[in-house]
Amino acid sequence: MKLSKIARLRILSAFALCVPFASLAAETEASPILGNSANGHEQFVRKCASCHTVDPGGRSYLGPNLHGVFGRVVGSYEGFRYGPPYLAAARAGEVWTPERTFAYLLDPTAMFKGGRMILRIRDETIRADLTAYLLSISPEYRSK
Repeated sequence: MKLSKIARLRILSAFALCVPFASLAAETEASPILGNSANGHEQFVRKCASCHTVDPGGRSYLGPNLHGVFGRVVGSYEGFRYGPPYLAAARAGEVWTPERTFAYLLDPTAMFKGGRMILRIRDETIRADLTAYLLSISPEYRSK
């Protein structure tokens, strides 16, 4: 999967700036790291909340709870029944990162063939905003 130059720069910036500026980015409306986490929250409510929750320790719906998703092993949220491609990724020790999530949101079934998530987000800005929002609710990942 080939990312545009802007998308690569946003993702690389996230890794370079994430640790020293994570708390500042979470407190500001427009995060220079990946996208706008406030817009990402709005997009999450519109596109994702019908299947996912984000409350700490919250239950899962059609998709797993996404609070603290970054740094989590793929296919490992306790109590959620994952399909075979996610379980295979879990056995391989694959971990959710901002870069993986940005790519996953473009075409989840391309990354995990046979997976149930079919929502594709082609707009890079929306994917960046969603990734910034998920980063803002992954405090353990940000503090590493």
